[in-house]
Amino acid sequence: MIDSVALCTAQTPAERITLRQISTADVEPLVVLERLSFKFYYEPHRFDANDFRHYLANNDTISQLASNGARPIGYILGKVVRRGESRSARIDSVAVDPSARRRGIGIRLMQFFGQEARALGCRRIWLEAASQNFNGIALFKSLGYQRYRKLPDHYGPGVDGIRMRLEFREQQGE
Repeated sequence: MIDSVALCTAQTPAERITLRQISTADVEPLVVLERLSFKFYYEPHRFDANDFRHYLANNDTISQLASNGARPIGYILGKVVRRGESRSARIDSVAVDPSARRRGIGIRLMQFFGQEARALGCRRIWLEAASQNFNGIALFKSLGYQRYRKLPDHYGPGVDGIRMRLEFREQQGE
C-alpha cells in the first residue's frame, strides 16, 4: 500500500502537496471541506462527521487525503465490495477544495484509489456522478471510466446521476 507521496503541482512548483491515509484526526477538517466542495444539488448528500467515522472504522475502506501543510485540500473515500470470490471497489466521495482545483490533485487521488483497489484484488471500480458534473465526468473519462447506467433523479428531482465504471485489464501472469 502507498502511505505518503509528495507532489509538486504544475501551477505552483513550490507548493508541496502531501498524500496520506485519512485518520480520525482529519474528520472535522474534512467536514469543512465537504461544505466548500459540495453545494446546490449535492448538499443533501454531503458527508458529516459520523459518515467519515463510519468509513474509517471499516477495514474495507480505501482513503487518501491531500494536504498543503496542515490544511486538507482534497480526499477520496470508498470501499472494497465483496460478492462471493469477486471484488470490486466503489468510490463514494472524491473532493478537492475549489481553491485548489485544476492542479492535478483529483487525478492523483483517483490514481491512488485505482492502484490501491487493484492491489487489493479488485477487478473494477464503480462511482456515481451527477449528470451536471461535467468537469468530474470529463476527469473520470480521461482516466478510463465509462458510462454504465443513467440513474434518474439520483441526486433529487430533475438531477440525474451517471454510474460509471473502470474495468481493470488482466496483466500477464494473473
